Amino acid sequence: MSVSAGSDGLSWRNADYFENVIAVDYKIETTEFKITNVHISTAIPKHAGVLSLVHRVLLQVKFQSRSTAKHVSYIVKERIDSDEDHESTGSYCTFAKEIELYTQILPGFEKLWSTENVKFGPRVLKVTMTPFRVIVLEDLKSAGFRTKKSRTGFKTVECEKVLEKLAKFHAASVQYFERRGSFSDQFESGILNDKTIKAHEVYYTPLFESFFQMLEELKYHPKIVQALQPLKGKVYATTCNLFRLDPTKFNVLNHGDLRMTNIHIREYDKLFLNYQTSFFGSPSFDLIYFLTMSTSFCTRIDRFDHLIDHYYKHLKAGLQKLGVMTAIPTQRQLRDDLAAHGFLMCLKSIEALAVTLEMPKLELDMKLFRSTGPEGAEFRRNLYANVQFEKTLERLVMFMWKRGFLTVSQI
Repeated sequence: MSVSAGSDGLSWRNADYFENVIAVDYKIETTEFKITNVHISTAIPKHAGVLSLVHRVLLQVKFQSRSTAKHVSYIVKERIDSDEDHESTGSYCTFAKEIELYTQILPGFEKLWSTENVKFGPRVLKVTMTPFRVIVLEDLKSAGFRTKKSRTGFKTVECEKVLEKLAKFHAASVQYFERRGSFSDQFESGILNDKTIKAHEVYYTPLFESFFQMLEELKYHPKIVQALQPLKGKVYATTCNLFRLDPTKFNVLNHGDLRMTNIHIREYDKLFLNYQTSFFGSPSFDLIYFLTMSTSFCTRIDRFDHLIDHYYKHLKAGLQKLGVMTAIPTQRQLRDDLAAHGFLMCLKSIEALAVTLEMPKLELDMKLFRSTGPEGAEFRRNLYANVQFEKTLERLVMFMWKRGFLTVSQI
């Protein structure tokens, strides 16, 4: 969509709004160029439950220093509701949280790693809170970054690179916390929080019921069935309880949503996007969430220990390099923490497994899979009856059981 180069002051969809974006980006005065055209397209399709619209803006710019016009692109993230609306319903993310992270916290983290020129996300070029609310970010696609468009997830080598960057992010958050004493109240909770239990429990309860029924019908060991029985009807609340902040333990700022679409990759680098669900707490959240939502199934099962060790090696090195005063957890302590929070893998696997399995011949209707009605229950029942799915689930369940992920003490 091409829009006018004029401005009424009530919209960002015009050339005037982007003048200081170009000035900041190119470190020049606004008198040294002229924006002659603005074209806006959808960068990420809108879907149910989305809190922000993401646009790609292509500008045609005539610079005084160039004989021909140049095309420059940016990403505009536009909030489509108010933070007050979401706070009143117990939302775990606000636009103000993401703005604070992009404009204050990430630059602080990157300053700590300045000698290695480590970056954790795209540059922010402009923020507006009224009369509309948008963040203008650099377009990582123009810088050669891309998202992995595979439903099978990251392989081992790719996972190692993501975890190296995550370890640096977590280490920086520890140093940042030490210097400032705390993060703002906005980072007290993320996806898992008490205020959203009622809404999310309605969604997860039927998924867990189908999962539990499958275990019973396939005659899994009674100890496994008995361990999960008390969670029926409160699977989400139980997981929330596991991730309550324990200030006596090792804590970091979690990204909060390390799914593949929020990880942009380039040959020698990885950057994270969408920090709106970040929260301060156990690093186990980011680790389990990433390994569940963004890795290939075989990598998750067969290389889990290797990847956790890889993360720990880089976390320890990062904490030591930054000279933190906080006691560095031992490898054993990290593993114990993962075991204590491991039920998160079960919760997310219930919905994520179907889309991460390498089963090209399986007809998958995700809308039906997520349905809370009887038609959804029947679809999941038939899905679990698939021989390949059954074998895959057996590997996953036994993997989680042996690591204690299905034994929840805090019920």
